[in-house]
Amino acid sequence: MKKTTSISLKIFSLVAILASIAIFVLVFARPQAVSKNLDGVIKHDKILSSEKPEEFIGLMAADTQSNLVNESYVTVYNQNLALIKEGRELDLAKGYNEVKYQDVPSQIKPASVIFTDTQNDDTEVLEQTYEYDLVSQQKLLEKYLNDEIKVFSNMENGVKEYKGKLLSYLDGIMLDTGNGVVSVKDVQSIEFPRLPEGLITKPTLIWSVFASSAGKRDILTTYLTGGLTWKADYVAYVNADDNSVDLKGWTTINNTSGTSYPNATLKLVAGDVHIVNPQPKRMNYDKYMAPVTMVEAKPDGFSEESFFEYHLYSLGRKTNLKDNEQKQISLINAKNVSVKKEFVYDTNKSSDKVRVMLGTKNSKDKGLGIPLPKGVIRVYKQDSQEHLQFIGEDEIDHTPKDEDIDIFLGNAFDITAKRTVQESSSAGNLLNIGGRCSSQNIEVKLKNHKKEAVTVKVVEHYWGQSVSISKANYESEKDDEYTYNFMVPIEADGESTLKYTVRQCW
Repeated sequence: MKKTTSISLKIFSLVAILASIAIFVLVFARPQAVSKNLDGVIKHDKILSSEKPEEFIGLMAADTQSNLVNESYVTVYNQNLALIKEGRELDLAKGYNEVKYQDVPSQIKPASVIFTDTQNDDTEVLEQTYEYDLVSQQKLLEKYLNDEIKVFSNMENGVKEYKGKLLSYLDGIMLDTGNGVVSVKDVQSIEFPRLPEGLITKPTLIWSVFASSAGKRDILTTYLTGGLTWKADYVAYVNADDNSVDLKGWTTINNTSGTSYPNATLKLVAGDVHIVNPQPKRMNYDKYMAPVTMVEAKPDGFSEESFFEYHLYSLGRKTNLKDNEQKQISLINAKNVSVKKEFVYDTNKSSDKVRVMLGTKNSKDKGLGIPLPKGVIRVYKQDSQEHLQFIGEDEIDHTPKDEDIDIFLGNAFDITAKRTVQESSSAGNLLNIGGRCSSQNIEVKLKNHKKEAVTVKVVEHYWGQSVSISKANYESEKDDEYTYNFMVPIEADGESTLKYTVRQCW
């Protein structure tokens, strides 16, 4: 019995040894995959295991579009933010893969990255590292302290080469050549033996990707980045009677994100999206492109739609957004928009100036009726010799349809205003809440030095629990709870004086 047991143990031990050898060969002796460069994706595959651990449960993106290789989708917001979706092809081995995902913007928000394998739901990124320590002469010199380099210096008789150990680079290059220490001031170029480990030529995402099977995949990567902004710029041409304008709107896109987006599908979001600690805006817009009509939209122009609580503008053609480029694309082209010129004296805006305003309603009957993104409106008019002249600009906020638009162009040259308090009295005290009142007799003298009659809107603002206007020689309208408007006509080369009494209690 003991002999049989001993033989069985020896057989079992032999089987165990053979099994261990087989496992070692299959798992550890398997050769590494060859590195490849695939359109900005450098892949270094190393197989660690072919079984996915249960604790890794990935977040799969809802966007599972296929056939996205070499496609990019760019959605730009008003707040130095853009959403990027791009398709690339990865050649993955079964198990764990290390992937270097290059050509990403330097202002990418790594925590926002979403990785989707459009063909295999269980492929996912288990670890991600963002490397942005970009190579530069300063970084190379830091890395090569106490190492040997070559320095080429400009001399009167040509270029001289120095070779030695780098001692310092703060005030010129200082080398230990073996025959002494040399300080090189007029440096033409520096030669380094190699690129030190840890420095990269472009920002890179490094992923540890698990794939349950080997093969080529269409990968959709979605992320947020700073460095992309857009705003609307408008140009208005006023007719001779100041009652109609032709309005052209441009979208101005500024790309300083650190990378380019060729052949991109472009969308713009108008609205104030909440962002935690948004980066400061960069605004500098001067480039122009050919016009595209939107009011009767062409197939390759912008189309507009409501999206959540914002408005989305989609360009009907592909476009290129190069790094460090400003681009303008036509947004709208509206003809014969009805406007009204007004002269407004508002003491909250100025004590002695009459403002010139152009006003309209963003409605179809006025020639608009589409949501207008916020931006600057620049207004032009032809002079008597039909030369176009600039007459002012103002900024509008996001303006929904059927809302008023008021554009401040400047102060009237030939209309003056002077407001005085003729008499004032008060009653009550601070402790008598609701019973403390003041009464004032107001006089506003307006002079018109123009050759035609005008009407000036005088705007007054009063606060209190109780406000009353009396003894006014021109009728008043209450614009809101605290604002009162008086329409005062003035003859050509004439003057008018508005008089009234206001009583306030608080």
